[in-house]
Amino acid sequence: LVDANGNNAIDPATGTFADNAVSFWSDPEIDGDQAELGGAASQLPSSATRKLLTNVGGGSGLSEVTVANMNITAAMLGAPEIERAKTILWARGVDARDADEDGDVLEDRKEMGDPLHVQPVTVAYGSDEANSNALVFVATNDGYLHAIDATTGVEVWSFIPRRLLSRLFELSLDRPSTNKEYGLDGELRVVEAAGRKILIFGMRRGGEAMFAMDVTSRSNPSLRWVIDSNDAGFLDLGQTWSPATAARVSIGGAAKDVILFGGGYDAGQDNGSFRTDSKGNAIYMVNTLTGELEWSAGDDNGRDNHDLPLARMDFSIPAGLRVLDSDRDGFANRLYVGDMGAQVWRIDFINGNGRASLAEGGVLASLGAADDGAPARADARRFSNTPDAVDLVLDAKILTAINIGSGYRAHPLDATTDEEFYSIRDFRTQDVIPTADYGTPAAPILTRANLIDVTDNVAPTLLATDPGWRLRLDSPGEKILGSSLTISNVLFFNSFTPAAVQNSCLPGGGQNRLYRVNVFGASPLTNLDFSADPDNLTPEDRYVDVGRQQDVPLVVMPGPDGPCSGVDCFDGENELTDGDDADGDGEPDLLGSESGPQGTYWFPVTRP
Repeated sequence: LVDANGNNAIDPATGTFADNAVSFWSDPEIDGDQAELGGAASQLPSSATRKLLTNVGGGSGLSEVTVANMNITAAMLGAPEIERAKTILWARGVDARDADEDGDVLEDRKEMGDPLHVQPVTVAYGSDEANSNALVFVATNDGYLHAIDATTGVEVWSFIPRRLLSRLFELSLDRPSTNKEYGLDGELRVVEAAGRKILIFGMRRGGEAMFAMDVTSRSNPSLRWVIDSNDAGFLDLGQTWSPATAARVSIGGAAKDVILFGGGYDAGQDNGSFRTDSKGNAIYMVNTLTGELEWSAGDDNGRDNHDLPLARMDFSIPAGLRVLDSDRDGFANRLYVGDMGAQVWRIDFINGNGRASLAEGGVLASLGAADDGAPARADARRFSNTPDAVDLVLDAKILTAINIGSGYRAHPLDATTDEEFYSIRDFRTQDVIPTADYGTPAAPILTRANLIDVTDNVAPTLLATDPGWRLRLDSPGEKILGSSLTISNVLFFNSFTPAAVQNSCLPGGGQNRLYRVNVFGASPLTNLDFSADPDNLTPEDRYVDVGRQQDVPLVVMPGPDGPCSGVDCFDGENELTDGDDADGDGEPDLLGSESGPQGTYWFPVTRP
């Protein structure tokens, strides 16, 4: 990773940005590891020309946040009438409160809020890579969604929802507070439906709403829909932590583009004790273009009249959903998700059926305290991450491994819960499991006792019929805060261990680890602890200490630095070559081309 000058951007000693790095959107001066310097904030447009939008007019139309827009009242801003104009100017980027104390209240302030839990997403509007004309979208905790030119870092437009305008006056005063302010802090997703580009995002701790913006036009967005917990059918919606997942389903024979998301987070989970939830314990499916509720699942309390009532859905679902099209017919037919009671759910969709009979589902595994009458704090595991689901072949049979780790994401310094990583095997991949079968001998609910404990065994022998494995996280307070990734039967995941002693006046520190193990039994694959005996692998060879926590492990496959050799070579069309020129045409031969076409063979497997 290099900076704007081609120098290494990362300090190898710390794993964070080097103090002499210059980011691409910054002015020539060094911004290094100082988040308040440079970047898109330094490139914000003049407050006089900035395009700041909101949805005070109703419908899909957006209007600009200006003093002249009388639809934006002082009451909407949470401000006294005398402060209305000053608050709007501050929102547009004017230093109306003289934060730098230089006496100039008309100058621009180059400030953005923090994108704490948000990863930016990019949309290309150009015709090719060289002319991508791309926008980078990012949401921040002062309540803004920013659309930023990917080349220059200049904001093209920004949007603040009407429901967050009421925070602007207090934010502009910048008074000391012990409470963290949250605005738009949910994950962003861009999906396509009916030829439109739709940006979906939630609020996380900022609120209980989901938004969809049509960003098909680079410079003129529109608001497609807003869903919140006051809307009929969404009364169980909690804080919108769960990211949207796009899918296509057939309901009553009609194909529909939809998004699915978990019910979100119940803020009552903040108190540390194990509990059931009254918010967030649901799964929703809505129409991508209209926001209309197409289907939902949830507890059977009758409040939301869910299409699939599930008595065990007592815990909120802030995690993302793993949605599969396992039969490759273009329609989603199965999903997996974990909840805050450490239950793993499976939902089957029967495409073509009507809404009332569209789905069956239940709990595959209960790995925490959901079934304990008086649970100990050590057993109060929680799942808040999207599970990783991969197909495996064992003894010529196909199964799905659901990989997921536990961790108290709301309290990363917690050290009282015994956290674990799990790989659960789902053998019924080719049929629908009826809701009534869950918890019976036909579909028993797995527990920790059913899973093979591989913690101290670096070469476990799991039978093809074993239901899966579990790995204890043995460092005090070690937990999983992100999703795993499986590539070619190699499983990657990150963990976080808080420091033993925390200074309340400093950000919490700790140790991050990257695990790399075999998906079949968590066996270490190489000498990651760099011991003198590389062939004698130990449990410590499962991981390596890394500099920072990553939500999902990233695998980068760089090309060669110089002229390629052998199978490192790719031609101009990204075709693998062998690096030789047997035919003398001056071009590297495509791999295998010297012997003509290569056969591809399919073989039958037995499905359980």
